[in-house]
Amino acid sequence: MKALSGEGGRVQVSAGGGNEPRWSGDGKRVYYRTYPSRFFIATLSTSPTIALVSRDSLELGTFAATAAGTPGYSPSPDGSKFVMLQPDAAGVRVISVSNWLSELRARLGRN
Repeated sequence: MKALSGEGGRVQVSAGGGNEPRWSGDGKRVYYRTYPSRFFIATLSTSPTIALVSRDSLELGTFAATAAGTPGYSPSPDGSKFVMLQPDAAGVRVISVSNWLSELRARLGRN
């Protein structure tokens, strides 16, 4: 991994590969997963240069695989919570609703 500024050298974050990397909101951690369901948090220092401080694994249970390069999870800006796609017997289904407030009002009878 290279510093966000593009300056400096590279730092190896994972010990055995990884997929679906996501930066934390504060830019001090990188979250990534290995298949089928291992999840890692790499803590980095960025001053004076980028360096790996620690790598920790978490057991979060099974969560859905996604298209290559598209994370199936998203950390909250402060890193205290995660939103994750979980598989079920029918598979994974994502529904996107635009103009959801108008639809909610219509369903509640409050046009």
